[in-house]
Amino acid sequence: MRRQTNNRSAINQSILTAVGLAWLKVNHKDQQRQQSLLTNYFIAKSITMFKLQFPIRDLDKYAREFTWNEKLEPIIVNEIVPSVRKNGFLSREEFLIVCNWKSPRISKHCKANDEATIRELSRLALATPNERLRIELLTLLNGVQYPVASVFLHFFHRDKYPIIDWRALASLGIKRKDIDYNFDFWFEYVKYCRGLSEKTGKSMRYVDQALWQYAVYIN
Repeated sequence: MRRQTNNRSAINQSILTAVGLAWLKVNHKDQQRQQSLLTNYFIAKSITMFKLQFPIRDLDKYAREFTWNEKLEPIIVNEIVPSVRKNGFLSREEFLIVCNWKSPRISKHCKANDEATIRELSRLALATPNERLRIELLTLLNGVQYPVASVFLHFFHRDKYPIIDWRALASLGIKRKDIDYNFDFWFEYVKYCRGLSEKTGKSMRYVDQALWQYAVYIN
């Protein structure tokens, strides 16, 4: 029985790899063109839905006050990030630690993912040049929607990505009841936070901590 299970897992992994690589190869040129058009759209767009709710000079203040799951974050930063950068994918154990850091409530759903699926989807998400695929491939995992998927890009992708969360969005004037997580909304949030990072000279981690902490303060 164990041999049959292992064979089935290997077959599933091979199928997933083949499908994923074929998808990326066939659609690569179209994806690059769509990404370029979308990027130009957001650069050209002069009005954004986001507005920082506190003076930008207070970014340091709120980032310094940030406290969230202080036991797990050093493990993610000091151990898991180097491992993922080296291997190009997350193991199931690493995946579950990050899920638990984001929200212990989703752990039971995240545990439904097997090792092969986590490795392949995380590898494809971190390798593709397409913005939509980077986030949406991760949402194919059980328990992972845009907020959780954004955590993986935030910590493990070499490009700058913020964590999208109703708390951070509250710091930009977005009410929780009005949030509709989708690619366009997420990508504009990414562009806005990248702008904050560039304007202040602070890391994306620093910006993310400040936005989250301000929401804690006002609530």
